[in-house]
Amino acid sequence: MASAVAGTVNIMLPASPAVGDTVRITGESANQWRIAQNPGQSINTSSLANTPVTGQTWAISDQTPRNWWAVASSADGLKLVAATNGAISSSGQSLPAGSDGRLYTSADAGVTWTARALPASNPAWSSVASSADGTRLAAVGPGNRIWTSADSGATWQESEIARFWTSISMSADGSRMAAVVEEVPNGSTGAGRIYLYTQTAGAAFGTGTWTAVASAVAGARNWRSITMSDDGSRLAAAAHTDGGSPLESVYYSVDSGATWSATRQTFSNAYRVRSSSDGTRLVMAEGYPLTATGRLWTSTDSGATWIQRNTSTTTSYNSVDISDDGSKMLAVQDGGQIHSSVDAGVTWTARDTGRVWRGVAMSSDGNRATALVNGGASYASLANRTVVGANGGLAGAQNNTITLTYAGSGLFNITASTGVFSIQ
Repeated sequence: MASAVAGTVNIMLPASPAVGDTVRITGESANQWRIAQNPGQSINTSSLANTPVTGQTWAISDQTPRNWWAVASSADGLKLVAATNGAISSSGQSLPAGSDGRLYTSADAGVTWTARALPASNPAWSSVASSADGTRLAAVGPGNRIWTSADSGATWQESEIARFWTSISMSADGSRMAAVVEEVPNGSTGAGRIYLYTQTAGAAFGTGTWTAVASAVAGARNWRSITMSDDGSRLAAAAHTDGGSPLESVYYSVDSGATWSATRQTFSNAYRVRSSSDGTRLVMAEGYPLTATGRLWTSTDSGATWIQRNTSTTTSYNSVDISDDGSKMLAVQDGGQIHSSVDAGVTWTARDTGRVWRGVAMSSDGNRATALVNGGASYASLANRTVVGANGGLAGAQNNTITLTYAGSGLFNITASTGVFSIQ
């Protein structure tokens, strides 16, 4: 590519490429040049030395302040479901009457959010879950029933009876779900139990029976979080002591919840747990109450054993997530920072600044992430990619070369390059 005119030369990617189509560019003149993208297009920059890694940079996606509490993502990171809590704040204090307590969905990675109207209202939400394609959603809250949607949140239906639900998870296709109930307040219906759901063939999503786990090992406990593998065969649930004693464990199952075992370590504040797609790699965060010791742990054997990965802090962790292959992890703190790992949790790096971070979720490859601030904005992070659409691209200079190959779904891969590029 040579130019006889001054200024930056814009090179537009083909608008309708076929998979396998190749674009080769060489900068021959002294002009700066830029690869420009069409709507919906982006470039995979993972092969460039200066590419941002998972969770490295964060920017506000929607500055509207909401009392964000939980978030879940589709596999591509574009479809989101999030809950705001109108009953309690992140600090555990009661909120004024009329505080927001709704479910929201987004189809553009949190740039815009749509408040969803439910047939009944309950301002207390504790957890949300999403299928891989983002069409099947679920939400639970203390004193609430289980709410599900089969149309990306456009309509919702309720099932099960009201319990003090604290967490819900689902398989990649949504056909299996698991939810847990807090042990306190004592005497409430189904207190301290794990419940499992399998969709009956031919039945509508979300309809049918939730069955309490009959296990002496995973019996009545103060459950705070549950996660499952993509096929629903491996599960892990975190039991919490609320800062008391005796110490508790993370409990795991490798047979779709039929039998359960306790981990070999015990914890005082096991709070949030998430698993890789195959259920073998896990990340767990200790946290809550705010004075609780905050520690991050990982497991590579479905939860049987755990390794502490960071120095204990006095700041509680509120949420964690993990990529499908278990190599990338995110954890957010209440009044602390976002912590990211790109080596399966061996090392962690503090990102952004101290905020009341409440929820975090990432795409299956870990390259797109969303984090929510309690009483604040929603934030987005993009790794190993240019920004999608016309605002994204790559800028090069004289003697730079690059070869791009179209992979489908708007994504171009860099198959060869020389020189340093500016990622936009």
